[in-house]
Amino acid sequence: MILKENELELGTNKCNFCYSNLNNKRKVYSAQKLPIVNYYFCNECYVCFSNRQPKDTSLEEIYSPVNYSSSLTSSDDLTVKLAKRIAKQISIKKDNLKEIKVLDFGGGNGNLSKKISSELLKLGYESKCTVIDIHNSIQKDDNIEFVNAKEINKIKNKFDLVLASAVLEHLKSPKAILDKLIQLTEKKGFFYARTPWEEPLAKFIPNYKLRWPRHLFDMGGDFWNKYLSGYNKNKINIIWFRPSIIETSIYNIFKFLASFVLKSIAVIELFLRNLFPKKNPSKIPYFKLVGGWEVLIQIK
Repeated sequence: MILKENELELGTNKCNFCYSNLNNKRKVYSAQKLPIVNYYFCNECYVCFSNRQPKDTSLEEIYSPVNYSSSLTSSDDLTVKLAKRIAKQISIKKDNLKEIKVLDFGGGNGNLSKKISSELLKLGYESKCTVIDIHNSIQKDDNIEFVNAKEINKIKNKFDLVLASAVLEHLKSPKAILDKLIQLTEKKGFFYARTPWEEPLAKFIPNYKLRWPRHLFDMGGDFWNKYLSGYNKNKINIIWFRPSIIETSIYNIFKFLASFVLKSIAVIELFLRNLFPKKNPSKIPYFKLVGGWEVLIQIK
């Protein structure tokens, strides 16, 4: 998709995530040539970002339910797989909670929330879900409350599980939202995020295209390691820090196999390095052609 000049905001010489001055920025990729939009890598926060962003009116059209659906709102196979993995990892003591409160930021039609609720129920937990998005496309469900994204700062209650799956990269100012979501995570609660890490692929594979203008940021292992290092180790516990779930359907066999092989190489590398943690303190793989990254942290 090519955006016209009147659909774009003015460019910036600062990182659109951490707002640091880009004296030492590195160009990664040209998203479009006329008008020019480039992706740059920030050497402060290690995020890859577009130097020009769509106007709010452009984003509203791009993310209208008529024009857009995410993999988690349209693919039950992927959603169930992710829901099972998340629910299984949540070791919440049942005698301390009558009901698990779930917040799904950018949850669309609530598909992931519903699947997680179903998996939690199998494990003996009741749950109540809140979905935050810019459009309400949830079919009537007494177990799901909808909150418009513009109202997020009005939310005061904390949640036992906060989800930000494949959404942060779509935001114009993701740092404020990311900070807010972690603040909304209850003590001993869990925060999950999944983001693209396509910048290494764009450098390695000729003519590889980042998903402009939907992806305004690329946030991989380098970024997450830097961001989470800003939190006191006594306050968070990192449970998952790894290549993300395979998003491609197995019916697209060639793309699925390519994704499986690339992610597997990084997973095996991390496994082998974890056998000797003192010699390999970094949790980021040297092999970075994984396409995406996911983190699951627990607030202590």
